[in-house]
Amino acid sequence: MINEIKAEMLLNYLYPELSGEWVAHCRGTFYRNYSDDAMSVDPASKSVELSRDGFLKMLPPEYISLEKEQESDERLRERIETLTEAFLPVDSLMFRQQLRVEQTVAGMLRIRTAFVLKRIFGIDLDDITNPYVRDAALLLPYVRQSRGDIGWVRRMLESVTLCPVEMTVGRWSDDDSSRAWMPYVHYNIVCDGLTQSDFQREYARLQELSVFVMEHWMPAEVVMKIDLITHIRKRESAILDYSCEMD
Repeated sequence: MINEIKAEMLLNYLYPELSGEWVAHCRGTFYRNYSDDAMSVDPASKSVELSRDGFLKMLPPEYISLEKEQESDERLRERIETLTEAFLPVDSLMFRQQLRVEQTVAGMLRIRTAFVLKRIFGIDLDDITNPYVRDAALLLPYVRQSRGDIGWVRRMLESVTLCPVEMTVGRWSDDDSSRAWMPYVHYNIVCDGLTQSDFQREYARLQELSVFVMEHWMPAEVVMKIDLITHIRKRESAILDYSCEMD
């Protein structure tokens, strides 16, 4: 889930070109229980709010408020705000370093994954032009734990298509006989707002993805189908629906 993703991983994925420019505002771990690691992101101002403790939290309490001082809560808050702003460059520098470490680790993992796919599965990522199949292929090293898990496949389809996916489970028989049936799983990928040409492009991509998923994740006895559904608003008063089914 998105709230479990580290801010470094998220920002490197969404805005890799800004890795050395982020200004990090550490709001404290108090927010971690009910918010994302990256509480808010503003690429325009290159600012990110983190549910983490900043450098100020590492200082002894005496640096914030001397024991002999008798000051009001308001005065103490002002002092903390001033010190937080003073250490903002330090927090930002530390966060940028963590971003670079995350980039290095991610690069090493990509190299390792590419090696495993080529040597064990016979798949060269450079030969895959379909972005959905490419993203799904990156998960093949974990196929042993996920093969046959239709719920996991639904979540995987959501991840690679970035669209909601509905799943229906039933029985399938080519002669409408209940005596000889096969398990049946049907995925609806809902992608609204596609034009007719966009729909055809997505349909072709999902056909390839469907074959790839059937080959690597679905048991031989399971019948799987994927529908691509979109609602195209042609005019304010008319909506044109497209729906395609793939084996």
